[in-house]
Amino acid sequence: MARQSVLMIILALIGALIFLFVVMPQVVQLFFRSFGAGDLNFKQEDTIPPQIPIISSPPEATDQEKVKLTGFGEAESRVAVVVNGEEMARVAIDDQGNFSYTLELTEGENLISLHGVDEADNESRTRDFVIVLDTEMPSLAFEDLDEGRQIVGRDNQNMNIRGETEPNSQLTLNERSVFVRSDGTFTAQFYLVEGDNTLKFMVVDQAGNRTEREVRVSFRY
Repeated sequence: MARQSVLMIILALIGALIFLFVVMPQVVQLFFRSFGAGDLNFKQEDTIPPQIPIISSPPEATDQEKVKLTGFGEAESRVAVVVNGEEMARVAIDDQGNFSYTLELTEGENLISLHGVDEADNESRTRDFVIVLDTEMPSLAFEDLDEGRQIVGRDNQNMNIRGETEPNSQLTLNERSVFVRSDGTFTAQFYLVEGDNTLKFMVVDQAGNRTEREVRVSFRY
């Protein structure tokens, strides 16, 4: 009886082990297959796109052909840099979420699009902005002001000056600001002193290009 009891216990343990390690996995596999889950060793698919890259104050206009972009994105992913519809690079983002890229511009408007790409090739929405490369000096023209002009009479001592320059630029006359209208035209007044007067104009456009001009006029009462 003792031998039979021991044998039955051993057989029961073997049966339990067979059920646990052979039969049970097959039952579980069959269960998952019946629900379309496939293999038990499946990996969860990453379908979440990374965050949209953030750029640190890109310039609206510049006179430099190369501009360094810096910003933030999802750590250890990449930033796709697209310029005027052409992908230029995929920049790695470090483990702190920082990235930088030196962008080469062409004259005129440059449409920049950035989007994030993670390890699963999920892509974020794009961040778009425009940088204008302007390497030309701003224009400056006058309607009624000529070098060496002679002005006579107290009624003309407060001289009116009309002209035109590049829209959205900054203009000064003898270091005093002159308002430039949206179409580039401007009007200024200058109080003449008797004798020679030097009028110094300086205009700076949005890209930082500068034009300077001096005009000398003579006044007598």
